[in-house]
Amino acid sequence: RLSNKLLEKQNLAINKQKQFLVKQAEELEKLSIVAQETENSVLIMDPTGTFEWANNGFSRIYGYNFDDFTQKFGKSIYEVSTNQNVKTAVDICRNNKQTVVYESFIVNKINEKTWLQTTLTPIINDKTEITKLIAIETDISKLKNAEEEIASQRDMLKIQNQQITDSIEYARTIQNAILPDLSY
Repeated sequence: RLSNKLLEKQNLAINKQKQFLVKQAEELEKLSIVAQETENSVLIMDPTGTFEWANNGFSRIYGYNFDDFTQKFGKSIYEVSTNQNVKTAVDICRNNKQTVVYESFIVNKINEKTWLQTTLTPIINDKTEITKLIAIETDISKLKNAEEEIASQRDMLKIQNQQITDSIEYARTIQNAILPDLSY
C-alpha cells in the first residue's frame, strides 16, 4: 500500500516532467521554423565571435552554404565582416552586454551588391556571462538605394537653385546697366 502511493507520486512527477519537456520541444520546433524560414540571415556565434550555425536565410543572402562560406572567407565575424568598425561593435556588445546595430556592404557569390544591417545581440546566462552572440542580418539595399537617389536629387536641386540664382543676379546686372538710375 505504501509502495503504491510512492509509485503514484513518482508517476505524477514523471508525467509533469514529460508535459514540461513536450512543451519545450514544441517551443523549440516553433523557434527552429522561424530561424530557418525567415528571409533574414541568422548566425549563432560563440562568445568570441566564432561562427557555429547559420540559417537558410544566410545562404539566400550570401549565395553560399554555411560550410563553403566559412571555408572560403573565415570562421569568425572578425574575418568576414566588411565593416571597418566590427571589432568596436562586438566589443561594445560584449562589454556592455547590449544589442548593437551596424551596416555592411557585401558582394554575394553571383556579384550582387547588397547592403546589410546587422543586429548583434548577446545571449546571457544566469551568471550574467555571455554564452552566445546572435547576428541577424537584414537586406537594406532598397533603403540604401532610395537614400542615394534622394541625395542625388538633393544635389541636383542645389545645382539648379544656384543656376537660377546666378541667372537672376546676371539679369539684375544687365537691367542695372541698361536702365537709367532712378535719380535721373
